[in-house]
Amino acid sequence: MVAAGPQTTLPAVTAETPWNFSMDFSNTSFSTANSTSPDAGVPDELLHILLPVVYSIICCIGLTGNTIVIYVVARMSRARTVANSYILNLAIADELLLLSMPFLSVGYVTWDWPFGPVMCKLVFSADSVNMFASVFCLTAMSIDRYQAVVHPMTSRGYRTIRRAVLINVTIWILALVVVSPVLVFTGLHESGGNVYCNINWPEPVEAWRVAFIAYSGLLGCVMPLAVITVCAVFIVRSFRRHRRSKRRGQARDSRQIFRNRERTITRVVFAVVITFFVCWLPFYIFNIVNLVSPIPISQHNKWLFHFFASVSYGNSCLNPLIYIGLNSHCRKNVWDLCCSWTGVDTSRSTGLVQVTSIRLSSLSRAQSDRR
Repeated sequence: MVAAGPQTTLPAVTAETPWNFSMDFSNTSFSTANSTSPDAGVPDELLHILLPVVYSIICCIGLTGNTIVIYVVARMSRARTVANSYILNLAIADELLLLSMPFLSVGYVTWDWPFGPVMCKLVFSADSVNMFASVFCLTAMSIDRYQAVVHPMTSRGYRTIRRAVLINVTIWILALVVVSPVLVFTGLHESGGNVYCNINWPEPVEAWRVAFIAYSGLLGCVMPLAVITVCAVFIVRSFRRHRRSKRRGQARDSRQIFRNRERTITRVVFAVVITFFVCWLPFYIFNIVNLVSPIPISQHNKWLFHFFASVSYGNSCLNPLIYIGLNSHCRKNVWDLCCSWTGVDTSRSTGLVQVTSIRLSSLSRAQSDRR
């Protein structure tokens, strides 16, 4: 998804003109420069002031949170697990998007693209790659949870950190392939004395635009959501079977400890997945509706469009909050990191927790190394 900041000052169009943007905001053709729409008394200049403020808040919160997640997983050996390797990959994808947001904010403020053609391609590509890398990573996380919960014994042999790293590399390669049209066709053009950065589709423009929206929606939403849903159904069924066996007193203590830990990780993963689709589905639905029946350009629709865009961007700053809020181990790692930066000794306050953790985890050490 690429924000429409630099593109929103193209020559004015009438309210009856259909929108002209792709799945990544790349060809938004409505004008927001020095105008006030007749259907609302709010000037478009307010949009160009508000969006950079919103983007700045998202950027600051997201960069701080994802940087901490990346540092904790990369530097602390006890945080290096299979599940955390996917979390690390997702944090890197979010960080990539957030680093591009200052450039988009400047485009909104100046109504121009002052960074040149190279940054134009880099920013748009980073934005688009993030969208697909994130959803592919969430799909991989869901499949990994399915293997860990539904087939805990048979998956022990291949659920390794090395295999997870290989999958993460494959995710980035696939994301780059999917967004290759953005890499090829993104560029600068001049209009009204200003320079804009967007995707310049070749002829026939409408056919390219519709095709890109369709296949982006299929690969970026429909197929991943289907896979994630199937995994979730099997995981829920597995947990229900385990709950019934627990009531009959058939669950062993060691297996119960392992199940509880897997349940915690699974809860975090699916909280991230649900948050992602809640943030992104309005944007996808808006595009699909526009594809089926072109949405007329109006002040209300422009604000709605940018609201959905901002919500989808906001997803990149929510994941660290979910990790810390739902995972006690993540909270402890972050706390230890903060204490190490401030020089506070945590050995006394965490001694009992560490001893208890070692005692409980001794029965499922092999499984925890592969989570």
